Amino acid sequence: MQLRRNLSREERDTKSNIISDILFTKIDNLYTIYSKSEPIKPFTIALYCAMDDEVSLMPFIKRAEGKPWTLCFPCMIKPERERDTQVCAESARSCDNDQPGTNDRPCNSDRPGTNDPLDKNTNAQAIHNSTSRDTYQHDIRANKTHPPCAAAIKTHVFTEQQPKVRNQMRFVELNAISVEHKSLEFLAHPARAYTQAAIEQQIERDSYTTHTRWVQAEEFHAIVVPVVGFDDSNMRLGYGQGNYDEFLVQCSPNASIIGVAFKEQHVACVYPEPHDVALPDIIVS
Repeated sequence: MQLRRNLSREERDTKSNIISDILFTKIDNLYTIYSKSEPIKPFTIALYCAMDDEVSLMPFIKRAEGKPWTLCFPCMIKPERERDTQVCAESARSCDNDQPGTNDRPCNSDRPGTNDPLDKNTNAQAIHNSTSRDTYQHDIRANKTHPPCAAAIKTHVFTEQQPKVRNQMRFVELNAISVEHKSLEFLAHPARAYTQAAIEQQIERDSYTTHTRWVQAEEFHAIVVPVVGFDDSNMRLGYGQGNYDEFLVQCSPNASIIGVAFKEQHVACVYPEPHDVALPDIIVS
């Protein structure tokens, strides 16, 4: 990545223009073939809005504006469950603190081995079993019986027993002028995650966006993939989040997948994980 960052703005722009020209020719040829077999459906392309040191697709996007193509761009969607988990845990703590006499009540911190109610080593099943079998806990030190700590139980219910949900990459159709002006916040900050409602509010307020919709992975005919590094076998090194790995397996097997990179991003070997696959094509300048 450092070699890519070392490129001057002029070098990046020149290389991006070359890559965009080659990309336009490839996709235009694909469209010609496709339009003869399925002239009714829209020809749908997954692109990306480049960060500072990535290959810029703006030259391609400007040329594609005059074509009957559907151009789509990724945005990172923050899972709603993550927000709900935090709210529920905070509500549980607040509720527990508001109850009279809670200073006397034993909490997880009073039991050996469970000092932190969010400790990953805590056995969630044991907590569940103990609270379901015993309606009350017995405080040996005070020789008093207390109801279970609501905050600890509710926090475990919503954090320990629920699987962690990752951010999801989804694609939205946009017109070229919105992308050119980066008038939408998620285009200016492509790595930042938003809730779907926040994305839709941005689009609704944007004066440049005239037509938009969410596009499913199986609708794409061509997918242009950003590359951090690549080797001679076209194995791709990404940003380590697995977003494109997860997305590409959902696409149609007939979709054309094209990576774009500067020659400075070539590495001797990309050590793939079991789920990694080589890109069929990478345009390099």
